[in-house]
Amino acid sequence: MILLSRLNRKPVIVNAELIRSIEANPDTTITMLNGDRIIVREDVATVVNRAVDHARTIRSLVPASRDLVSSAIADRFPAVAANRPASEPAGSPAPSPAPAPAPEATTAAASGQSPATRASAA
Repeated sequence: MILLSRLNRKPVIVNAELIRSIEANPDTTITMLNGDRIIVREDVATVVNRAVDHARTIRSLVPASRDLVSSAIADRFPAVAANRPASEPAGSPAPSPAPAPAPEATTAAASGQSPATRASAA
């Protein structure tokens, strides 16, 4: 939220996240996403600077997405986080496990027969 003043000098608080556009007509007119228009005393540059400062403040409170992923991995999968090599960044995906052998190969190996012998016996 940013504090501005209407033409009659009364303060108005505007949700900077909902601003669609800002125009100088010659008064500064703010058009909101819902179509409402607000005319303020401040010039366009001042309104833009306040909106940008507000956005920077809000976004500085949220950790970077890489940090969110790292902490989520560490919290939910401690074994994966512990096995990650030190050279890999914490946000990179874990190595995929080796693919499982085909079911025929495991059954044939357990019975001591090759897949070809087993197929001819059936």
